Amino acid sequence: MNVTIPNKKFGGSVDIPESKDLAHRWLIAQALAGETDVIQLKNISRDIVSTIRCIEGLGLGKTERGPVIGREICYLDCGDSRSTYKLILPVAAALGKTCEFHAGSFLTEKSSKALYKALKVHGIRHEEKEDGTITISGRLTGGTYIIPGDVSPQFISGLLMAAPLLSITSTFIIQGEIAHINYIQMTIDVLKACGIKLSMEKGKGDITYVFKVGGNQSYVLPEHPVMEKDWSMAGYWLCAGALTSGPIVCPNMNIDSLQYDAKILDILREFGAKIDIYRQYGEYRSILPNHDSITVMGGNLHGIRVDAADIPSLVPAIALLACKATGMTIIRNAARLREIESDRLKSVRDSLKELGADIREFKDGLIISGPSADDPVKNRKHFLKGGKVTSCHDHRIAMMSAIASCISETPVQVNNAEIVTKSYPDFFEDLVNLQK
Repeated sequence: MNVTIPNKKFGGSVDIPESKDLAHRWLIAQALAGETDVIQLKNISRDIVSTIRCIEGLGLGKTERGPVIGREICYLDCGDSRSTYKLILPVAAALGKTCEFHAGSFLTEKSSKALYKALKVHGIRHEEKEDGTITISGRLTGGTYIIPGDVSPQFISGLLMAAPLLSITSTFIIQGEIAHINYIQMTIDVLKACGIKLSMEKGKGDITYVFKVGGNQSYVLPEHPVMEKDWSMAGYWLCAGALTSGPIVCPNMNIDSLQYDAKILDILREFGAKIDIYRQYGEYRSILPNHDSITVMGGNLHGIRVDAADIPSLVPAIALLACKATGMTIIRNAARLREIESDRLKSVRDSLKELGADIREFKDGLIISGPSADDPVKNRKHFLKGGKVTSCHDHRIAMMSAIASCISETPVQVNNAEIVTKSYPDFFEDLVNLQK
């Protein structure tokens, strides 16, 4: 699908979809609680469909034919959702299911090896096949797990979600720093909301954290599960607000979120964007969660230095914003992007360069040169030339390129734009509404 976006400014209010990270966790918790319809989502992206499909494949969900049960082997298609695979694998192991996982090349990533080793010690056999699929068999047992900190926090989250199903208490000893502890804290919050008893303590020496989860526990879904809006998706529209006179409003956000991409507010402030936050208060001046309204509009933008270690999803939007900021913007610590979707660093550079940006790529980041300080920015409407670009089969590149239309001299055509359905199926519908 090729989409052409007119070179018009954005403005208005946009209802951001639910957090994908939280949605994965709540859907799995719902299934383990024996429920099916409590979690209601506005945004049913391809990644979320992958998790639902795997839940049904394990016999936990429902289909038009009813529960999928009685199979000797569960065929679990994770699509291109890394989170689905990393969260579902330990749960499937705890259920004692023999499963064949189908997905992208990430099934055999080096970072997965340490997890497979830990699972082997606790009763799980795994086999990597020539066609790229992975089969697991056996039943996961409780006890003590020694896990290196460089294992994906999603894998650790999956183990924590699986542990209540085991017959005895499980202790997870993490050796070495965990790159993104907030994802694990997010999982713990969901587990506690479902009545699961567990503890998290900081360790000593090379042991950074110790998690303990009691066995033989049952998930009980709360009456009103807490679901947040997705800050990575909001970040693209907030950057769009800073690029134009806007303003763009994102209601019902949570500025105290554990999501790393909420850092976009600090980044926008440093760029010089104008930001207004309206918080709603309840009884006794208590803050109402998920009721923060964020308004962003353009200001006198200037180049900054951005550490992207925690926010790889936002790099394309930040790089686009830098095209309008005077001076130089340096994005660093983004080497992870080499392994995400499309070699995202290269894709950002290629796409923005095609649209007319002055952008260079280095080993772990990008350098973007905006207009010079003596350029009469206030009299300029266009900072890019527009034209045709490909999505590089990366949903973030497609969104970045589409939003670039608002500072382009001519419309922008995005080829293979359907890739946005991976995370944000309504993206182009929202874009049209914001350009009215």
